[in-house]
Amino acid sequence: MRRIGTQYRFFRPFAAPPKAPADRVEVLRRAFKATLEDPEFLALAKKTRMVIDHVPAAEVAAQVNRVLSTSPAVKGKLRNIIGN
Repeated sequence: MRRIGTQYRFFRPFAAPPKAPADRVEVLRRAFKATLEDPEFLALAKKTRMVIDHVPAAEVAAQVNRVLSTSPAVKGKLRNIIGN
């Protein structure tokens, strides 16, 4: 039995459109990573009390895929509980 609820570490995920070219997605990923490792950016973030907690794309994708793979029976039970 798998726990449905999970505590996500990502709060503001960025996503590319469906079927975005893989090379462009990779450029975006590298750009985010470079920004989040940039000392000047990190200093400004600290100064403005911005919380930086980078979650790699692979981890976000794994979380999303786990939720999307929930069985239809369980999804139905959740809809009944939530009221939709």
